[in-house]
Order: sequence, then structure tokens, then C-alpha cells
Amino acid sequence: SPMALPDILRNIGTALDRVERYIDGDTSFNPKNTLNGIRISVTTI
Repeated sequence: SPMALPDILRNIGTALDRVERYIDGDTSFNPKNTLNGIRISVTTI
């Protein structure tokens, strides 16, 4: 079932926070995967 818009927007916000942490030096995850998740979410809308 498709996610509700508020959930998608919340996920995008979380992903942007992660990318911001990566820029600040947190390299514990791959930012490309996070950005791709945002791209998929936006395409879903």
C-alpha cells in the first residue's frame, strides 16, 4: 500500500538530517543511498 504523504515527507526530513550529519563528518552510512531514498520518495508523490 502506498505511504501517506505525511509519512513520505517525514522520511524525506529524516533523510535530509542524515545527509546534513554526513556533511558534518558522520561517515557511518552511505549518503548516496539516503539521497536515492529521497529521490524515490519524491517520485512516489
